[in-house]
Amino acid sequence: MNLAGLSWWQTLLLTPGMLVMDWLARTWPLVVIRHDFGFSVQSYLFWSAVISALFWTIVVCLAAVAWRRFWRWFRYG
Repeated sequence: MNLAGLSWWQTLLLTPGMLVMDWLARTWPLVVIRHDFGFSVQSYLFWSAVISALFWTIVVCLAAVAWRRFWRWFRYG
C-alpha cells in the first residue's frame, strides 16, 4: 500500500484514507473509475489526506474526551 516517495510515517498517517479509497474503488468502480481512467496519483493522495485528516481528528478528539473523563474520575472519584 506504500506509494512511491512516501516515508513510513506519511504512509501511516494516510493509511485510513487509502483504505477507504481502495474500498470505494472495489465497491463502486464506476463511481471511482470513469471512462477507463482512474484517479491520478495527486487526486488519490488528496482525497486520502482529506479522509485521513477527518479520521485522525476524530481519534484525537475521542482520546481527549476519554483522557478528560479518566482524569476527572481519578481526581474526584
